[in-house]
Amino acid sequence: MKSIILLAIILFSLLPVNLTTGIGFIPRYNASSQYAMGVSSIGSSSLSISTNEVLGYVEVFSLSSSSPFSLQFNAVIKATNIYGEILDFWVQNIIEFNKQELNFTDEIWNFTYSYASINPNLISGKGEVYSTDINGHIVNYYSYSTPYQSYSLPLTYILFISISYSSPYIYVSIGYGNLSDPTSNTYDTITINVPNLQNACIYVSPSYTGVGLPYSVELVWGGSGNGQSVAFTNMESDLAIFYQVKPELYSPFPIIYNYGFDTQESASDLSAYLASDGLVEVSVGTPNPTLLTNYSAPLLPSWTEVTVLANSTYNIDGYNFTYNSIKEYGDNFGLPYYISFTSPNPITVTIYPVKTNNGVIEPYEINVVEPYTNEEYNTSTTTFTLSNNYFQLIVHYKFLHKKFYVYINIPMWGIVNGTSMLVKSGYYYYGTIIQLPLVNFTYINSLERYAFFPNYTEIVVIQNISIHVTEVLQYYIGITSQYPLYGYINNVKVQIYSNWFNESCLIKIPSQIYYVNTETREILLNPVTILVNSPENYTAKWQTQYYVNVNSTYPLNGVINNENTTLKSNWFNASEKIIIPAQIYYVSNSQREVLLNPTNIVVSSPINYTAKWQTQYFVTVSFPVNATIEGESVIFSTGWYNASEKIVISQNPQYVGKYERVYIYNKTPIVIIVNSPLVVKIYASVQFYVNFSMSVLGEVNGSLELLKSNWYNMYTIIKLNSTYYKYISSSERILYIPSITSINVTAPYNVSFKSITEYFLYFNSTYQLEGKINGSEVLLRSGWYNYSETIIIPFQYKMINSYSRIALLNPENITVSGSLTYVADWGIQYYLVILSNHPVYALVNGTNTTLITGWYNKFDEIIIENISYYVNNTVRYSIYNATLLSFRVTSPLTVSVNYEPEYLVNINGKSFWAFNGSGITLYVGSPFYYTVKWIGTYNVPNKYTIIVHSPITERAVYTINFINIVSIGFLLLALISILTNIRIFKKE
Repeated sequence: MKSIILLAIILFSLLPVNLTTGIGFIPRYNASSQYAMGVSSIGSSSLSISTNEVLGYVEVFSLSSSSPFSLQFNAVIKATNIYGEILDFWVQNIIEFNKQELNFTDEIWNFTYSYASINPNLISGKGEVYSTDINGHIVNYYSYSTPYQSYSLPLTYILFISISYSSPYIYVSIGYGNLSDPTSNTYDTITINVPNLQNACIYVSPSYTGVGLPYSVELVWGGSGNGQSVAFTNMESDLAIFYQVKPELYSPFPIIYNYGFDTQESASDLSAYLASDGLVEVSVGTPNPTLLTNYSAPLLPSWTEVTVLANSTYNIDGYNFTYNSIKEYGDNFGLPYYISFTSPNPITVTIYPVKTNNGVIEPYEINVVEPYTNEEYNTSTTTFTLSNNYFQLIVHYKFLHKKFYVYINIPMWGIVNGTSMLVKSGYYYYGTIIQLPLVNFTYINSLERYAFFPNYTEIVVIQNISIHVTEVLQYYIGITSQYPLYGYINNVKVQIYSNWFNESCLIKIPSQIYYVNTETREILLNPVTILVNSPENYTAKWQTQYYVNVNSTYPLNGVINNENTTLKSNWFNASEKIIIPAQIYYVSNSQREVLLNPTNIVVSSPINYTAKWQTQYFVTVSFPVNATIEGESVIFSTGWYNASEKIVISQNPQYVGKYERVYIYNKTPIVIIVNSPLVVKIYASVQFYVNFSMSVLGEVNGSLELLKSNWYNMYTIIKLNSTYYKYISSSERILYIPSITSINVTAPYNVSFKSITEYFLYFNSTYQLEGKINGSEVLLRSGWYNYSETIIIPFQYKMINSYSRIALLNPENITVSGSLTYVADWGIQYYLVILSNHPVYALVNGTNTTLITGWYNKFDEIIIENISYYVNNTVRYSIYNATLLSFRVTSPLTVSVNYEPEYLVNINGKSFWAFNGSGITLYVGSPFYYTVKWIGTYNVPNKYTIIVHSPITERAVYTINFINIVSIGFLLLALISILTNIRIFKKE
């Protein structure tokens, strides 16, 4: 109750008495069997959505009604103040249709409690606050409408509601866009003042607002306001709703209905169903309000949509998510519902592995399903970019154990986890079983082997381990002989066979003769001595003679012992080589005979050879293309072809590679039978695929057009601007720089664009302002500067004359992160000459400073401090005189400060400082019977004046003055005598 009273005070405290009466699109305060029809979502108990932006997509193919009607895109803003109290606002983005015209209207209602009103003093925008009567209650709401405009079908819009907040204000942007830029047109921006605001968002949940209606988002067809119902005579439209997940990345609401929850307007004859492409299809029919699906995945034309079913964190366009886990591995990945991601741009997906204590759960195969095109394939790539379709990615994982290092000094054949393999040093998975035989032969190749003896025969890998193997080296000596062969092994005569021999063994095969019969004999042609230090193959060569019979229709060339000759029947030595090479006999310029059975003959028995010839005709081809000859794929170009061959050209276009093809302009298929010399004319072009990462304007062979990814003929000239700009606002833009600006299409190209955010900086200066940008000196002027650029505005000045200048008083270092204004503060400075034989300390504007010759700001206040410099504890330098001791800088000045030495003077224990050259009279009063003398530096009498040139210490010393005492004594005696005589005289 306390919260309601507080909200009432906030919302009604400043309500005016009279407001304009309006007919609004009112909330569903009254229950009814009719609903607005389309698409909506209230989430679920496990799926409450908070977002800053929602989109509503509509494509209309046909519609008509005898009455005005509307398409409403409605959402609820949930705001919370610092006391935990909730304020709800119902926001509407409406297209009003009337005959062949439409306009856009937005409205905001107070949903904090039933029949709550909007305070006109706490809301501002292009519109006004109106009042209307709902069930006997006067309710105030905010509304704004654009002028009516004509339209034609088909009609496509993306409506958007976007919010942001900065206490105490909520900023609501309402507008529409298109498929390539869904938020391109904002027709109203509203500011709502919520005192003590803590946060705000667009909220979707089956829980209820203050008016008892759910937190829904809905894109629905209904009447023209004031709770009216409408009947349609014709309707065919597709709808979909989305919410923003991250900037430029959206998600369809997974749980959707086909009717409105919060609006009172309705449609009496519309039905809505889920189409095969995931969109909601609305048409004339019996109303069927119902839940459509729990897994909505609508695909917009030219957009990209992705659903990832993975056990691990995955990345969508630079943002990490863990939704849609199909199995848990220890940690609780995902949520109990599917979430898809969609964007007007291509979407880049990265799948991550899952780390555990004993290894890694790694993605090894991704099943890519395209449900709306019924295509499917598998890939092992974990980072890829998808576009222009709906993709379901089902990630399959395998568990990889942790590995340990097994060192073996010599690789050896053994059994690893039941599989025979060469055991080598390397990393093996935890728990791997390695079995080695007691002795084993490892063949380095077919002619070299080692005998191995390992120190371990069975190992279970649970830690790093070393295996030592002892080896014995053997070589295989291959002996090939058609006849028995004898020789010596380490000087022992034996018959020689192929065998393994220890390293350093000596084998000697001498010259020898073997008689077959009286007509044939074999003579060993290659005796040899072998010191076994590597594998060797020895083939005994025996000379025999056989008759070779040659038959040919045409002259037949051959090579015998590297000499060219015309081959005829003859006797040849055994083992002689007869080469009958491939050869051609030209009957005419357009007909020839090709030898089909060239051969190399090593004479080892009698031979019969018959030459086989193939007739060929010359075919001239104007453009080489792919074709099939007798079912075999070939490149069909100018050349010789066998008689009676059938050549078929059917493929068009013909792909040389993924990004290169040949396009044939002839009608295909082309069928050719080679039965004589031919001339075949093929008209075609070589084309290359040029990929543009974004569509921009440019020139193609001199014509201006929108450049986009496509096939281009070879030698096409494509030119791009060196820069492109996208303006975010008047002070922020994005600079796009193409990777190439001029293309002569002779190969595939991939044109990418580097993006740089720029901000407009204002430099306000009376004088020319110098600075450095990234180390380069420039004159700073108002203009565009790159994000994160460093601008250094150093101290600088402009000379008026030799002793006056204007100086920059506020140098600054700026790192560009947004638009800003820099105002240069220039001030006058004067040159002060300070003449002094010692450093001069002063207060400059109250700050202790060593006063030196230099520049000082106009009106600086300077007070010279009387500070002495001590040479030691008896000598110092102090200010003797100065032209000025306190002054304010108003012009150039010369200030002279003279320091003179002072010496410490101690007179009778009392110390004081005296300047060099000053005079001091030494005097102290004393009785007549004392004499005073000064003892110390000078030793002088009383009343003596000394001149100070160094430290002085003097002390008065008193001594008895006997002369004065005796003199006084005599005087006293004389006086006494006189007085005595006087007394005697009187008595007489």
